[in-house]
Amino acid sequence: MFLPSAFYSNESSPHLFFECDYSQQVWRGLTERFGRGNSFRFEEVVTLITNSQINDRMGIVFILLFQAAIYHLWKERNSRLHSGISRPFQVIIRDISLQLRAKLYSLDKEDTTIITRHHHPSYLSLWFGRVQA
Repeated sequence: MFLPSAFYSNESSPHLFFECDYSQQVWRGLTERFGRGNSFRFEEVVTLITNSQINDRMGIVFILLFQAAIYHLWKERNSRLHSGISRPFQVIIRDISLQLRAKLYSLDKEDTTIITRHHHPSYLSLWFGRVQA
């Protein structure tokens, strides 16, 4: 869990987003279905994202998941630091899941308006099949 003193003494990006216990619980909850249930390190995530093929739908889902996780962890950090209000990591995982499902739904709707010659699995089917149980 984030501790206010940790914000002042060791608030590096790798620590805040990947190494502290709270962040690791969030990542573990989000990535266990990817076969990556262990904690992520900053360098591993950067490598995964930079090596991801942006045209690959699962790569897009992972990048969106990464962005949402960073946003929600930063938001939680600010809430704890400035308001003294904290939420359990399960709530953060739920909020990220809801945000991602809405975004992926909009991407699927966009796809239906474009005539494509190739059939691809929908973003939501990837989400429910690979990420969210």
